[in-house]
Amino acid sequence: MCVSCKPHSRAWQLRHNAIQDCLASAIPPPVGKVAVNSAIPGTDSQPLPDTVTTKEEQKKIIMVDITISFESRILAFRDA
Repeated sequence: MCVSCKPHSRAWQLRHNAIQDCLASAIPPPVGKVAVNSAIPGTDSQPLPDTVTTKEEQKKIIMVDITISFESRILAFRDA
């Protein structure tokens, strides 16, 4: 994750992680096995995708990388 504003970086990371956890818990088991912040199975790839869903019997991998945009105005932070 690239962060350019240290005073707010922790808030952005927490928001990112909350969305990531929500996404991971919303994926039903029949879709596949969900891993968060993990390497793609069978590889040593870096960097790690935010969410990887694998369904081995169908040889499918779904990778999701979450990007959190931000507003730099104080009102936007209050509303978030």
